[in-house]
Amino acid sequence: MDQTETKSKKKLLWVIIGIVVVLAVIGGATYALVVANEQKPTPVSDEKKADKTPASIDRMKADLTNLNTTSNNEKKALSNAQAARDDQAKRTKLSN
Repeated sequence: MDQTETKSKKKLLWVIIGIVVVLAVIGGATYALVVANEQKPTPVSDEKKADKTPASIDRMKADLTNLNTTSNNEKKALSNAQAARDDQAKRTKLSN
């Protein structure tokens, strides 16, 4: 065997090793995803669901009430600002 034939065999060997490594990584990732999907979460009993539901509904109602209050306050502030601007415009017209 001459030197060029040995070099080409080494290159071929490295290419094959690289392909095997890539396939191993892809196979490992696929296996990990399949195993993760097969694990089923523990079922939550109806009692725990019933206990959490009213609290979450009450919390949501409170959040909506706060949101409505904030919205109403912002509307009042906007209305007051517009009224003040209109008053200022009237004063400016009267002074001219």
